[in-house]
Amino acid sequence: MSALKVAEQVLVANAITSGMFNAGLREFITGKTPNAAYGNLYQPSTKDNVLTLPEMLGIDRQSQLATSNRTGGQYRLNAVAVDPSLQFQNIKDNLMENGFTMMSQVIAIPLVFKFGKKFLAKPLINPANRLIRAAGIKEVKV
Repeated sequence: MSALKVAEQVLVANAITSGMFNAGLREFITGKTPNAAYGNLYQPSTKDNVLTLPEMLGIDRQSQLATSNRTGGQYRLNAVAVDPSLQFQNIKDNLMENGFTMMSQVIAIPLVFKFGKKFLAKPLINPANRLIRAAGIKEVKV
């Protein structure tokens, strides 16, 4: 897979996470807000309409793993888990607010990459070579 295709897919994924979860791709996956991106602590979002993957799954790096005496199973103490009904409501609200922007980006980004590749695939020196040939010079090598 080419670097351009990877960049295109990352931009489309970022548009989707921004539209559905009101968080960029990096913030959605890591759970770190842009202000905390260079810190070493996980900080759940204080904005009520931002939803991240760690919040959805109940994964909190600051929570401690504990073992239940009754069942012997392990669970996390102080985990940040968002109720599924609230998750769906947040996604719905975010889609109502950001849906048009998200869909336009999802459509426009591949088109821009497609036409950009076609435009940049043509050698830019050809028009200059034609002008030089018209002036009587056979060839210029760079």
